[in-house]
Amino acid sequence: RFDWAVSDMAIESIENVGKTLTGTVDEVGNDFPTVIDGAASARLRALETDDAGVTWQAFQDRAAMIYGRLNSAWNASDLAPVRGLVTRSLCDYLRYWLDEYRRQGLHNHLDKAELQKLELAKVDRDRYFDAITVRIRATGLDFTVNDGGKVVGGSDKRPRPYSEYWT
Repeated sequence: RFDWAVSDMAIESIENVGKTLTGTVDEVGNDFPTVIDGAASARLRALETDDAGVTWQAFQDRAAMIYGRLNSAWNASDLAPVRGLVTRSLCDYLRYWLDEYRRQGLHNHLDKAELQKLELAKVDRDRYFDAITVRIRATGLDFTVNDGGKVVGGSDKRPRPYSEYWT
């Protein structure tokens, strides 16, 4: 019935390092090619045919709007303005990190965030939902400050490129 099963587990070591929210870590994978489902373009065309309200341009515009509002909400440490734009699980995930920054007396910023490119990666369709996955390529000033306003991670002067997959 199952392809695999766990038959035994053992803890070999435990190390408590806490959540390190200061410092700077290089972004890895930005130069990797986008993983694209071979059927993505055909499925998007079928979706556009089936629903006249869906166009690639309209989707890009909506993604850009959500990107801007999400970054504003993150910078304000207030997710209420984007609650209707993101899933509950994403909202909970982001709230966890905002709370952890606050607990440590820190605030993370993504200033001058700029969406540079959206690449179609996958389109899933079923009886009830259509889901479009894109790779977002963006840049911004990604930095963390302490309660005194001192930069303790990242850079408030040098833009940092990054990419994410969004569905």
